[in-house]
Amino acid sequence: MYATQEEFSAYYRDAGLADQERRPDAAHSVVTDSSWGAPIRAPNFLVDRLTNGIVNFSPQAGVGTVAAPYSSTLVSYVQQMISQQGDAASNADSLNQGQQVVVNSLQQRFTDQSSVNIDEEMSNLLKLQTAYGANARVMTAIKDMLTQLMQM
Repeated sequence: MYATQEEFSAYYRDAGLADQERRPDAAHSVVTDSSWGAPIRAPNFLVDRLTNGIVNFSPQAGVGTVAAPYSSTLVSYVQQMISQQGDAASNADSLNQGQQVVVNSLQQRFTDQSSVNIDEEMSNLLKLQTAYGANARVMTAIKDMLTQLMQM
């Protein structure tokens, strides 16, 4: 914005616009600057061009094809891009959920097959210890019998 009325007038004078050319029409809007309270007629053609102008967008932008480029207003293009991004995010979320189900299932199967049952392993250990002790007594008895046999 312009700081003073003089700066505003100087802008239009330098641009070659006379006072009678600064009137509201389709390309201008009236704005009041609170610093000096006078109405300002600011060009509105940029806003009009951005919101109402039809533009051909490149296929590299993500919409349309080389044979049929996307042609629309900037607002429609932004809505289309947001819609595509939303669809892509939704698809990625669905894919992630499916992959999580598979991963969890595989982890459960791995855990079921490779897990160690402590109670069962302790029971087997006690059986082996008892069998070892019994075999040790048998071996001691055989050694004693061979020793006595050799002494005869």
